[in-house]
Amino acid sequence: MVNKVFISVDYKRDTPKLVHEYGQYFGKDFISLTGNQLQIEAITNAYAVHFEFVPLKDSAMEYTVDHTSRFYLLNKEGQTVGSYSDIINDPQFKKDLKKLVKL
Repeated sequence: MVNKVFISVDYKRDTPKLVHEYGQYFGKDFISLTGNQLQIEAITNAYAVHFEFVPLKDSAMEYTVDHTSRFYLLNKEGQTVGSYSDIINDPQFKKDLKKLVKL
């Protein structure tokens, strides 16, 4: 079984409900997560993900979030098998996934 997880880094604005709704745009079977500042900083540090809040002048949104966009493939022990910027066109991702799930 493959679990697909989406994690929001916007701990200031994103509630679990909002993140769930957003994650559904990627697929109905996505697990969508967020957390408080310490939790988000811990996970982003663990996976070397950069994010920063960028103020938006004259906007009702107040800020946007610049962030690294990566896909991580983990084994069932939670160890990183690979990191990818494009899982659709990257042949290495397809090889790693097939090896991991033994297709």
